[in-house]
Amino acid sequence: DEVRPMLRKCIEDDMAKFARKVNGLKACSEFSLGTFEDAVLACSNRGILSMYLQEQLSIFDHHKIEGFFWTWRMPYGPN
Repeated sequence: DEVRPMLRKCIEDDMAKFARKVNGLKACSEFSLGTFEDAVLACSNRGILSMYLQEQLSIFDHHKIEGFFWTWRMPYGPN
């Protein structure tokens, strides 16, 4: 749980700025659980990724931002 406050601060800083600067309906259309540009080196710890998702959703809800989740995961691919 020592990671949670760091995640929350990073996400909150960006989403609060977004909410202040955009009037009306808001959406985050580049929403994913990707943690690094190289999937092989990205975080694969399910507990951390679940925490990351929970924090994003909580902050989106707080700022009335709709999230659009997408993934590069292919149905029959190795990733």
